[in-house]
Amino acid sequence: AFAQEALEDAKTFRRLVAASSESIGMADLQGVVTYANPALLKMIGVEKQEDIVGQTMLPLYPPEFQQRLREEIIPTVLQGGDWQGELRMEVNGRTIPTYEDYFLLRDEAGNPTQLAAIISNITEQKQREEAARQNETLMRTIIDSTPDWIFVKDTEHRYRLVNKGYADFLHRSPDEFIGIDDTDLGYPKELIYGDPEKGTRGIWDDDQEVMTSGQLKIIDNDTTEIEGELRFLNTIKAPLKDGQGNVTGIVVYVHDITNQMQAQQTQTLLARELEERLEQVNALQRAMTREGWQAFLTADERSVQGFMFSGESMLPIGVNPLNEQLATAAPIPLEEITDVSFNETRTAVSIPLNLHGESIGVIGARSASGAPLDDEQQALLTAFSQQVAEALERARLFEETEIGRQQLDRRAQELTAINEVAQSVSQQLDPEQLLETIYRQVQRILPADAFIVALYDEAKNTLSYPMVYDEGKRFEELPGPPKPNTQIYQVLHDATPHIINRTCEQVEGLLAKRRER
Repeated sequence: AFAQEALEDAKTFRRLVAASSESIGMADLQGVVTYANPALLKMIGVEKQEDIVGQTMLPLYPPEFQQRLREEIIPTVLQGGDWQGELRMEVNGRTIPTYEDYFLLRDEAGNPTQLAAIISNITEQKQREEAARQNETLMRTIIDSTPDWIFVKDTEHRYRLVNKGYADFLHRSPDEFIGIDDTDLGYPKELIYGDPEKGTRGIWDDDQEVMTSGQLKIIDNDTTEIEGELRFLNTIKAPLKDGQGNVTGIVVYVHDITNQMQAQQTQTLLARELEERLEQVNALQRAMTREGWQAFLTADERSVQGFMFSGESMLPIGVNPLNEQLATAAPIPLEEITDVSFNETRTAVSIPLNLHGESIGVIGARSASGAPLDDEQQALLTAFSQQVAEALERARLFEETEIGRQQLDRRAQELTAINEVAQSVSQQLDPEQLLETIYRQVQRILPADAFIVALYDEAKNTLSYPMVYDEGKRFEELPGPPKPNTQIYQVLHDATPHIINRTCEQVEGLLAKRRER
């Protein structure tokens, strides 16, 4: 009866093994296969048991794994009773990553009789791990590409992720932040916890508000003293949630606008200085008009600058007293002009354009009649040269201000694009959507007709292309090894940005060579 029961148990066990979706096999103590269930036969591409029974499984593995099986795995099972780990099969040109569990089968006396193995095909698991690794690499590349600060905290305010921009600012590596909080970074207590007596909130107060409410919080133009320096910051804090919608922490994006604020202050000072200079020039111009002269002549004390109109003639003004000379319309003596040069016939004059004691050019004049230039004409040209110099200075100041304004506008567009990318990073975890967002923002600030994202797998020496745009159209690019002497190869080799500016003629030449190929 006992023998019959054991036989029935063996049959039941064999049926279970045969019906299992896991690949199960057995071999004698020398490694010769004695049994393979249907799932294992399917995995190794064998139709019948007779095609594998009586043979060893070693040829199904690459040479390095064959050596491990002979020298490490099988001896370990024979001595210790079991072994588990990852291996790799190569079957009919296919590579199959596997997780294999080896153990001993023993007889009633406890003596080992056979080796058994449960082999799991983990191809899909490896693909998911590789996709996750690529997504992590892509995410890390994106968050490290901005000088702005991006970091993640858990519900206990401990750092879980920090980008390079934040780490560099605090002179640490990103890994040094993991598991510590703001108190470990040496931040002032008032900055962390706030001060109710002063009516100030701490950064942890804002963190807790976001985690409790589950809502986004934006803090604009926040002034904070960090390492003894006053910084102006724009901060966005968003809740981080798991698959069930539970808040597990926060993601924080901080844009340091200190340089922008300083630039605005500098721009304000420049604008004020320009306004003052323009007012000085305008005052001089008003003094040169008849209306200006009416106001000028009514003043008891005045400095002499400009010309006097008398009928159709214009007379230069010297120094006080003026009233008697103005009443008689007599020429007013000029101070000696030492920087006027004449030729021998005294029919031409060259006068320097002086500004703030420096010569910035020359005005030349010649008498059409050949008559020598008199003192009045010389003085007129000298005064005119000063007016021209002032006008040139005004134009220069206006041009500098306009260039500064354009630079600020351009920088504002760039910062807006970076801010939108950062918001997308904090809210959108789909790499495809992130890349599309970055592409759209690049199109806003750069005249780029091509946009390429390439990911390099060093272990396989392979480049994959998750995104390729050319002239507004998206293309699919097949993976492959990086080609030497290309821009991408140089960037990978040097690990530094490369900027290549070509003329239209050079681009046409390159296109012509490609067409010839």
